[in-house]
Amino acid sequence: MALSVKKPRDYDTRVFINCPFDDEYKPLFDAIVFTIHDLGFQARHALIDNSSVIRVERIATEIATCKYSIHDMSRVEVGANKLPRFNMPFEAGIAYTVHALQPKGREHHMGVLDSKPYQYQASISDLAGLDPKVHGNDPDQVIQCVREILQRTCASASRPLRHGWRKLS
Repeated sequence: MALSVKKPRDYDTRVFINCPFDDEYKPLFDAIVFTIHDLGFQARHALIDNSSVIRVERIATEIATCKYSIHDMSRVEVGANKLPRFNMPFEAGIAYTVHALQPKGREHHMGVLDSKPYQYQASISDLAGLDPKVHGNDPDQVIQCVREILQRTCASASRPLRHGWRKLS
């Protein structure tokens, strides 16, 4: 299914963002999108709508058509219904599968974010070895974390930001 999707021409610049989409997280989301775009990449995420496709298939296809993905595990917490939200770990699992099974010449690189050091070990210890970057729920730290993730595999991400970061309202 998702692994057999056609490689888009802009594959090398596409970054899938897996994160919460609520008002509390919005300053962090804005910082992630700012950094991705300022470094010359293109942000992709689950809110990109194609309502004719089942949501999980749309997400898997988005991930498979991106060279990079960033997954924030900071909000895998118990909610009002006494159950944690598993969307972020589930999508990270899809990305890891894409990473592991992509054919040669179509690699997928993934990075993981969290708000606290080692917090992920309580809910998704299988991420050990992926070394999540810690942002402390601070947009300025998120910018640095995203830069570090993209710098691991892309030299152009090492250049200074072109635009000054300002918090969006």
